[in-house]
Amino acid sequence: MARCNALKPQVGVRRPDHEPIAARVDSLKIATLLRGGNLPHGCVYPPELRARRDLLRRRQHLVRQGGSFLAHIQNTHHQYNLPEPSARIAYKANRAGVPEVFDDPDARKSIEVDFMLVEQYDTIIRDIENHLERQVKKHDPQAYYRLRTTPGIGKIPALTILYEIHDIGRFPRVQDFPRPRTKPDQEACERSGDLCHEHAMASWSMSGICSA
Repeated sequence: MARCNALKPQVGVRRPDHEPIAARVDSLKIATLLRGGNLPHGCVYPPELRARRDLLRRRQHLVRQGGSFLAHIQNTHHQYNLPEPSARIAYKANRAGVPEVFDDPDARKSIEVDFMLVEQYDTIIRDIENHLERQVKKHDPQAYYRLRTTPGIGKIPALTILYEIHDIGRFPRVQDFPRPRTKPDQEACERSGDLCHEHAMASWSMSGICSA
């Protein structure tokens, strides 16, 4: 089965009255792509696991949203020519006193709102993670804990690998396995403070794997 988003640039959108001609042209294009090995294949994900995979992807979206609020705090410091917080504000213990550095009451309130939203997102994300971990212990605990024994793979990367790949047997060769993108710079994450390291690692893992 071919991936639709890989076919769209090649096939495009056709008018209804051009269907007979378009079918022959598109068949030739698809055959050429298959012969050259340039058409990524998709897979039929098990229906009983689709909702869980979607929940894991939904968590990633929430993590990015929470990171955008923390990034806004960083940008606001730059706009007012204030020094950046000395500690990573991704951690709740390092957020005390950050809004008070702004003399403008409106700017201070904006920072407080960002922190309130981040706390709500942290609660929701933590609840999703706990739910997914309970489910994976029922589904495939051996594979989950085997992944956790790999250095550098924590709870979220293990869940991401397990539910995005599903069956490693669908990759006949090592070369067919999707390569993840460049690993995020830990020092850059610490300087920006927009996401904690585990959240950044999870986003990095999913960005390269979910394209399979």
